[in-house]
Amino acid sequence: MQAQNRVIGYHAWWMQDSWQDYDLGLYDKVLFFELPVGPDGSVPERYGWPNDWTGLVEAVHQAGGKVAPTFAILDPATFSSVLGSAENRQRLEDTILTLVRASGADGAHLNFEIFEPSTSAARAGFTQLARSLRERLKNYRSSAELTVFLPGFDHGEAYDELALASVADYLIVQGYDMHWLNAPTAGPVAPLKGWGGASWEGITARYEAMGIDRGSLIMAAPYYGYEWPTVSPMPGAETRGEGVPLTFAPVNPELLPLIQISASERIGRHALQRDPESGSPYYAYRGASGWYQGWFEDRESLDAKYRFVADRGLGGVAVFLLGYDGGRLEPALREAFRRR
Repeated sequence: MQAQNRVIGYHAWWMQDSWQDYDLGLYDKVLFFELPVGPDGSVPERYGWPNDWTGLVEAVHQAGGKVAPTFAILDPATFSSVLGSAENRQRLEDTILTLVRASGADGAHLNFEIFEPSTSAARAGFTQLARSLRERLKNYRSSAELTVFLPGFDHGEAYDELALASVADYLIVQGYDMHWLNAPTAGPVAPLKGWGGASWEGITARYEAMGIDRGSLIMAAPYYGYEWPTVSPMPGAETRGEGVPLTFAPVNPELLPLIQISASERIGRHALQRDPESGSPYYAYRGASGWYQGWFEDRESLDAKYRFVADRGLGGVAVFLLGYDGGRLEPALREAFRRR
């Protein structure tokens, strides 16, 4: 059984030095998000990593935590071209090791997200990369960790989850986007239960059915949500178009100019409601063009998820993204995981 009660936090490069406002003592690990991988396995855009982030690395280490950069593949073509090629995999592996060593980081995090079928070569190549990379990370530093992000549901069967679980130190499992930006209906982003099994209960049951040690699963929880135009105020209503993202609390627009609304501001003007099935909060209001619904997570819904993690013996929780709560949700982490 893996160690439990881990608390992981994702810090996005666009949030700049807002990490100075975090209670870093809460987090076992901070993941720097993210370094996009090119089709040939190179990492051309690094957002200042590592030179501009030495302060973050030092501060996390001083607080007793670990730091790891996140390497991202977010489209099927790059997934196949990198992982299906031994040459490109090797290029990526070597680059990851170079960037980990240069920063004094404590490992690496692989965030390869696709939601449709891939090639069998890429599926096997992902496992091969993870196995080789973890071995080299342990040679670099015995305490270094390789962590892998996986979706809650793999409808395209793009991943060999059981094999990846056997080679990674632990998995960070997507516990959000059960309703997404351009979803056909509005509803909870990270439901704990209900909603046809598209929930934390459904996700963990799926992984356990594969024989994966529940203690190796870190559930990722969102500090963001979505607001959609809908045909009615009822949960599950059809959407009238693409939604817009919202943060839990207001964020400095210089850091996050593309997200102009927050759940905290919205519920100050519109009544907070709670879905009895999932436990997730939402609001609904009628605008000039029709109904709108906004779904997000708050302390009450997150408290329930943290209890779920403890009761099920899961490995812990990962917060995505730090700073989107303005620090207002950190007390829930502190209380649930008994941090100072």
